[in-house]
Amino acid sequence: THALLPPAGWTALLEEAGFTASVCQAGDERTASLSGQFVLVARRRPAVADRIWTAPVTDDAAALLAAALDEVRMAAAQPVPPRLWLVTRGARAVVPGDAPDPVQATLWGMANSVAIEHPELRLTLVDADDPAAVPTLAASGTQETRLAVRNGAVFQARIERMAPPALPPTIRPDATYLVTGGLAGVGLAVARWLAASGARSIVLVGRTLHPVDGFPPDVTVSAHACDVGDEAALSALLATLARERPAIAGVFHAAGVLDDAVLAQQTQDRIARVLRPKLQGGLLLDRLTRVLPIEHFVLFSSSSALLGSAAQANHAAANAALDALAERRRASGLPAVSIAWGAWAEIGAAARAGEGVARRGLLPMAPAAALEALGHAMTADVPAFGVLDVAWDRFLDRFPPGLVPPLFAAMAPPRAPSGVDATARAAAPASLRGALEAAAEADRTGLLLERVRALVARILGLPAGTLPEPAAPLRELGLDSLMTIELRNALASACETRLPATLVFEHPTCTALATHLGSRVFADLLPVEADGDGLDALDADDLARLLEQELGAADAQLAGTP
Repeated sequence: THALLPPAGWTALLEEAGFTASVCQAGDERTASLSGQFVLVARRRPAVADRIWTAPVTDDAAALLAAALDEVRMAAAQPVPPRLWLVTRGARAVVPGDAPDPVQATLWGMANSVAIEHPELRLTLVDADDPAAVPTLAASGTQETRLAVRNGAVFQARIERMAPPALPPTIRPDATYLVTGGLAGVGLAVARWLAASGARSIVLVGRTLHPVDGFPPDVTVSAHACDVGDEAALSALLATLARERPAIAGVFHAAGVLDDAVLAQQTQDRIARVLRPKLQGGLLLDRLTRVLPIEHFVLFSSSSALLGSAAQANHAAANAALDALAERRRASGLPAVSIAWGAWAEIGAAARAGEGVARRGLLPMAPAAALEALGHAMTADVPAFGVLDVAWDRFLDRFPPGLVPPLFAAMAPPRAPSGVDATARAAAPASLRGALEAAAEADRTGLLLERVRALVARILGLPAGTLPEPAAPLRELGLDSLMTIELRNALASACETRLPATLVFEHPTCTALATHLGSRVFADLLPVEADGDGLDALDADDLARLLEQELGAADAQLAGTP
């Protein structure tokens, strides 16, 4: 919109940088609200818009995830991020007879975390019996992000509400119930629930032995230190139990560890550490107990596999594998259920995360209510589902506008309370742009800064009515890496555009963020004079590189426009 170069010069630079460009003269109805001598519209050529990666079939889940994350990082590092497609084979149970591969399924859990940390990639998964069909599907421009292909038919994934099973489970006093991760937290709560439900022989397994109490005197409870990912150790424990205890009728696999890190900091070692108790332990329990009269095989998955969780790609991957394991057992005619648990209040990892989990929309469930739900879940007809309490409006607000995955289409935010004045709702601006347009021109800069400060306060969990100082460094206020991702996405949602992943790092105060947004996103409402001297000092090559960088965010937005 400035005349450093004539239109033909800008077009030539854009073409050289890999864009197609057209010039709209000021006054065109598309650009009537903008000022300047001319307006350039640029879009990266479709040939680089999509990137497709097909997952190899392997037994090494950690290596598979590390390779996939390399693809994610390479795509996210592009000046204009492409749409990224990951292709799996046999990761999901889609049609009758499907027996999914838990290793392939790890990619589906990881992808849900990527969708939160890097929504600009529009990460799309396709579980295909014929991967050769995927390029045609990608070329169709579908907005779906979770798909499966079976015999040429295309299926779309959706999260939907389900009615809770009505039948209670059968807990036998003459059988043994094995609980991994049973020496603390959720596992110990489950063991006490089993005792209250009629179990008289309970075996608790954990990494570190320590005393447990709270069981009735007529219940035999033993605690064992055992790495469930160690086949020799687990086999020895099961052999001992076969000699000394009634036959095992129930397995409750609640073992797990966390090693949270944003995608840029995830490593294969970190991934393997989290996979070991969940995936390797689950696979060993599945194989080593097949000779036993198992009636209940309950896998404790996580909402991270179902909904995604920033900085928990490894955790989400491990739990998605448990979902697939339950589906595979059911396909073989064996009992199994995998429950993607939401946050438990007072106990468990989500409870330790405190207000941060609730701030993201995942509301803590009272342990008594969760245990009651466990009993019903054990008799469900489907092998994998979630038990969780979600504030969907808060959860979906983490995605920028237009980038909420269709997976959540059925989870519409609740309607406004009936007591709210409908006239007031209708009069309220629908977006930040609407609020700025409605304000007097002299007030817009201050309003934008106030909105940025309010968003930062929400992400930081500051008390109601408290706003951060405009010039205070956000890191010093407690903004960590995970919150940085949340803030970038919240700002993108408020501005109804896509913003670069480095936004908060490059503009680390509320004032800097508001100034940047005012000059780039709302320049037509808050005009800022360009630094002509800086541009004049650039040679043609530097100008081309600058143009590539500066048009990145706008091009990403155009690429997602239907």
